[in-house]
Formats: sequence, structure tokens, C-alpha cells
Amino acid sequence: MPGIHDWLKKASSDLMASKKLIDDEKTLDCSVFHTHQCAEKSLKAFIVFTHKPIPKTHDLKFLLELCIGTDAEFALLKE
Repeated sequence: MPGIHDWLKKASSDLMASKKLIDDEKTLDCSVFHTHQCAEKSLKAFIVFTHKPIPKTHDLKFLLELCIGTDAEFALLKE
């Protein structure tokens, strides 16, 4: 199972890809995909940090709720 740093490294890579793709209307959908992947992997890194099992899901709302259950400050990301 990937560790915290593995998840964050993957998230960083997705963020870089998203930034490169955002300026071209033809690749905007790819930019959005990589942005979602970055958020998902970042949340999963926190879940690993809390020593909880990572659910097999891409649902950001669900992952965020798991994080909020451990640290209420994650609720700031809901908006």
C-alpha cells in the first residue's frame, strides 16, 4: 500500500499536469481530471496519515467526510 509521501508525490504530479493543460480549451477536460486526481490523492494521503484504511473510491465528498471525521478543519474545504 502506498505511503503518505507516495500519495503526495502522485498528487503533485497531477497538479503539475493540470496546470499545464488548463490554458488550452482542447485539454480543459484533462486539466479538470488531473485536478480531481490531485484532490483525491491528497485526501488519501491524510487518511494514510491517520492510519485508517483507504476506501476504493473516487468520491471526493466521501473522502472529505472521512477526513473531517478526524480533523474538523477539513470542513473548510467543503465550499
